[in-house]
Amino acid sequence: MNMTLPIAGGARSRTAMPQVFQLISGPIVQELLMRPCNRIDDLISTAGSDEDAVKEMFVTTLGREPESEETSHSLSLIRAAADLRSGLEDVMWALINSKEFLFRR
Repeated sequence: MNMTLPIAGGARSRTAMPQVFQLISGPIVQELLMRPCNRIDDLISTAGSDEDAVKEMFVTTLGREPESEETSHSLSLIRAAADLRSGLEDVMWALINSKEFLFRR
């Protein structure tokens, strides 16, 4: 089953349901996020604060800085996680699965 979805500028993008399900619940994205020595580990060692890490993830993933509400929500996810790495993985997973990442990047 294919879906046609609108994207910025009135263009349309076709995506297949297996692609959507892979991103949302498939093991590939999760394995990449959990892999040792990846970008998340770099953020843990170089970011001055959790807020700096969130800003860097948004810039790297979406090409823009987060809005204040996005920063607040991301920081809440990080603080609710069992540890910093898990929290950063959760935020990155959400960014990768966002419509903005899927259809604008």
